Amino acid sequence: MLKRIRDLKGEEGAVVAIFAILMSVVVISLFAIVFDVSAIYAERRVVQNAADASVLATTQECALSGTGAILNINAAYASGVCTNPSYVQEFAGKYANLNSPDSLTDVSEVCGTNPLNPCGALTAGQFECHSVDAKYKNYVRVKTSTRQSSGTAITALFAPLTGSSNTDTKVVGCAQAAWGNAESAPVIMPMALPICDWQINGSKVIQDFASNSPVVVGGCSITDLDGNVFNYVSPTKGFSLLSGLGCPGIDAPTQVRVGDTLQIESSIAQVQGQCSGGASVFRTQLSKLVNANLFLPVVTSVACQSNSNNCQGNYSFKVASFFGFKYLGSKWKNQFIDGGNPNCPIGDPCQTNSNWPSACDATRICLYGTFERSVVPGADVSLDAGIPAIGAMAVQLLP
Repeated sequence: MLKRIRDLKGEEGAVVAIFAILMSVVVISLFAIVFDVSAIYAERRVVQNAADASVLATTQECALSGTGAILNINAAYASGVCTNPSYVQEFAGKYANLNSPDSLTDVSEVCGTNPLNPCGALTAGQFECHSVDAKYKNYVRVKTSTRQSSGTAITALFAPLTGSSNTDTKVVGCAQAAWGNAESAPVIMPMALPICDWQINGSKVIQDFASNSPVVVGGCSITDLDGNVFNYVSPTKGFSLLSGLGCPGIDAPTQVRVGDTLQIESSIAQVQGQCSGGASVFRTQLSKLVNANLFLPVVTSVACQSNSNNCQGNYSFKVASFFGFKYLGSKWKNQFIDGGNPNCPIGDPCQTNSNWPSACDATRICLYGTFERSVVPGADVSLDAGIPAIGAMAVQLLP
């Protein structure tokens, strides 16, 4: 009887040894699977991040008709990046690899709306882009894929241990973004400009309203950056100061949206009062904005908020869009001049007025700058077809 017990104990030892061997095989197999899957998912993050960064940069170039200067690693291209298929492919590839840890990511496709090459049909797949909603008129799609020093696939190092025949995996990424007019913008300078002041090229001196009256009889016709013509029957003329936006450059920018109604002050004294310290602080803060690229609300109509015939300065504007505006200088009723002086307009006897137009005298506030193409950070693309493309653009990632 004792001998049988000893034999059973010996068999138990053998079973434990066999179990340990089997568990070792299972653990090694699991480790191999986890290792290979982790490597594939790490590469997936790389190619997707590269696609996201590349499509945002490329879409921005398209929105601004840029020549590739944002790369800062190469000379600007001879023409707009998005107007030349070879330029856009090279640009997208460079930007993808600036955001790839090993700089080994292929850009397999760059496509979108005209003038880009049209996009082909999407294939089924977990990591494929979705179809772009027709409401977005301009978009870019970038597809990326694995590129290793030894080939274009991730090698599953432990596949033979698990009996798998899938030893190579090509990882892909897809990203797309839309561009168009911005539906909102951060406003720092408390001023609004009328649509009829816009022009594509050159600097412009803008005068405030004559006799505190922002309504004029007449209108204008403008051709926007997309070549569309817009006619305005009764626009405002000049600029007006906005109340309620805080002291420029001190408080956080006010986020203004298309369709918002802004209260207008025709008296600079009222707007200067938004700064703690009054006029001197207001002027100091504005002087810090010289040569800055700003976003200014664009208005096309005005409403009187008073029962009196002349409104007595109590107006409100409805925001129709935004200007990207590089602020170059101002002249405040002969009190002070910020920045440089504009060139004297032809036919205006303004040489004795520091080259400012003669209307910019002790009774009129004037500012000047240039209208710029610029991307509004964090803004969504407006889907309102009635908004002209006048420079303040948005870039928005799409699914």
